[in-house]
Amino acid sequence: MSITLIVTQSYDENFNETGEEIHEDEWDEFVESQDNLRFNSEPIVLKNPATGETIEMSAPEGATEVLVNGSWYPFLSFGNGELRMQYLPDFENSDNSVRKAIVGVAGYFAALITTDAGDEVLAW
Repeated sequence: MSITLIVTQSYDENFNETGEEIHEDEWDEFVESQDNLRFNSEPIVLKNPATGETIEMSAPEGATEVLVNGSWYPFLSFGNGELRMQYLPDFENSDNSVRKAIVGVAGYFAALITTDAGDEVLAW
């Protein structure tokens, strides 16, 4: 079971609904304005480390990638007024470049960073 990281304007720090949301056109404009972000139209390929089997699936609509040290990595996807991606264990490291990019996006949209694992705002 994986944890989903969520960037949202829909809740305040006490998880009260705000009635706000990130609008898709604003997200699109933001992504297009950033040199280190792009929309992902390529399939996502995952490799099972135990068996070596590869699995290919379509990228979710609105999926983006972030450029870190010359390589593109899966990033946030837009849906229902929020941005989401899989929470990665390395996000515990405050020097993680993808985490820093998430913080930048949240700051731009004046949004909270949380997860679907509980009522906790990530104070990154």
